[in-house]
Amino acid sequence: NELNSRVQNGPYMGKRVANAPNLTLDANVRYELPHLANGLRPYVQVSDSYPSTEFFENNNYPLQTEPGYSLINMRAGIMSRSDGGRSTWEVAAWARNLANKIYRSESFDSGSFIPSQNYYGPPRTYGVSLNYHY
Repeated sequence: NELNSRVQNGPYMGKRVANAPNLTLDANVRYELPHLANGLRPYVQVSDSYPSTEFFENNNYPLQTEPGYSLINMRAGIMSRSDGGRSTWEVAAWARNLANKIYRSESFDSGSFIPSQNYYGPPRTYGVSLNYHY
C-alpha cells in the first residue's frame, strides 16, 4: 500500500506531513549457534533501521529537515535450554547506534529570530542485559 504523506487541505496543502518519511526500512539478522553440550544456546543479532528524509514541521522548511540515516544495533548472548519452547534465562551484551550516528530526532522552529531548538538521538550506547522468564 502506498501512503499519501501529503497534507490534503488547509494552509499546508500539498506539503509533506511532519515526521513522516516516505520510506522506512528495517532489517534484522539473527544467527543461533548449535546448542552447546550443556544445553546453552549462543546467538548473534544485528539490526538496522533507516528512515528516509523527513520534515519536522508541516511548512517543510529546509532547515527543519533531517536527511535519511541508518541506525545499526548489535546483540550477542547466550540462552538457557528451552523449557517448552521458551528459554529460562538469557545474558546478552548489546550496542545501539553502533556507528555513533549523529541525527536529530526533533526540531522546533520558534517562528522568530530565535534559532530552532534541536534534539538529537542517543549516541552509541553499550550495555549488558540479564533476562529471566518465569
